[in-house]
Amino acid sequence: MEPVRISLIGAGRAGMVHARNIVQRIAKARMVSVCDVNAEAARAAAAELGCTQIHTDYRAAVADPQIDAVIIVSPTFRSEEHTSELQSPCNLVCRLLLEKK
Repeated sequence: MEPVRISLIGAGRAGMVHARNIVQRIAKARMVSVCDVNAEAARAAAAELGCTQIHTDYRAAVADPQIDAVIIVSPTFRSEEHTSELQSPCNLVCRLLLEKK
């Protein structure tokens, strides 16, 4: 079985807690990209997690055909935007793990 390829949306403290747990504890999962509006935060997180891709727009992260699942750990004021758009049946292209709600 191929590993589940995951993108992290939100490279802040909580996002990194989830991402580190996945990288360290789930053998059949692989973090492949990090998305954050702060490009430097995305670069730093990607370097720590061993990801080769970074994004500053979550739409680009979920449009990547290499992504099987997305973890959304964005601030509360942004999570509504992310989850409502991505949960729409016409936009759901991968599995979602929502840190809120």
